[in-house]
Amino acid sequence: MTSIDIISDLHQDYWDMRYNIVDRQYHAPFTLNPTPETDILIVTGDVSNNITLTLEYLKYWKRKYKFVLFVDGVKEHTQKLYSVTEIANEMKRPMYKGIYHIPSRPFIINRIAIIGVSGWWNYYANNTNDSKELKIQIIRMASIEYNYLKNLLIRLENNNNIERVVVMTHAVPTKSCSQPENISRQLNGLLQEIIDSGYYKKLTHWIFGNTHVRHDKIEKGIRLICNPRGLPFDFGRVNYSQLNIKLE
Repeated sequence: MTSIDIISDLHQDYWDMRYNIVDRQYHAPFTLNPTPETDILIVTGDVSNNITLTLEYLKYWKRKYKFVLFVDGVKEHTQKLYSVTEIANEMKRPMYKGIYHIPSRPFIINRIAIIGVSGWWNYYANNTNDSKELKIQIIRMASIEYNYLKNLLIRLENNNNIERVVVMTHAVPTKSCSQPENISRQLNGLLQEIIDSGYYKKLTHWIFGNTHVRHDKIEKGIRLICNPRGLPFDFGRVNYSQLNIKLE
């Protein structure tokens, strides 16, 4: 049995008054206390508005876990849109040993493959004021990452050494898990095609972020999980903790 802890959308710099971002209702930075007998932490993006700060948190959490698995969220790209290669090259440094940037380095343990991408979105409802240039860029990245994920899933489906596949994305993978008012910047509708196809029999779990609404449900035989903290001024989750699941 493989035990994993799951966190997402912590927005640490919004909860910590050392960072001057917004007026806050609370000063309550998240403190992580691992679930007993759990070696793996999954982080599905939006740790902070700064990739450097996010990486510092990952290194700190690595002291508490044997492995930390990470996909970057939208907020990690606040300063610029980093490529997968740029983040991967940074995380090849020895200080990140045991920390996996899953879009560039899939993780395999106990015949379980944990794979993923950030995922972005494809402007499902097209109701944003984003510039045409930005929309083109985001839609292109969403398509590239979908194709990478689909092709990797096909390979793993035919790999006799893999019994189970877990997908991590920051993007919301189904319309049913998206907030209608935010769907244009949450849902990558291409990912729903993977779930709806029914082809990937080894795919048992999909862990995601980018919505601050919690989810834990079965859709098309796949367990969809989102365990976000969110912002102080939306759900105000002062008392937040990781979600632990067992992959049997």
